Amino acid sequence: MVNGSIAWLPDSGNYELRVSVDNIFDEEYLVQTFDLSGTLDQGGFFGMIEQYYGRPRTWRVSARYKF
Repeated sequence: MVNGSIAWLPDSGNYELRVSVDNIFDEEYLVQTFDLSGTLDQGGFFGMIEQYYGRPRTWRVSARYKF
């Protein structure tokens, strides 16, 4: 997964503007998997596999000001 950000800092140095992107190429990836597919005598409960995927591409814009 690739993340990136770019910032603009003027010569006065009083503020900063930043744009950030997480998961630039919008990759689909698993974060966690639970295998609940076994039978009750094997410890299974629901006959299913539960999967959680990571976040898709996310954009942010931020600004800072120094007093």
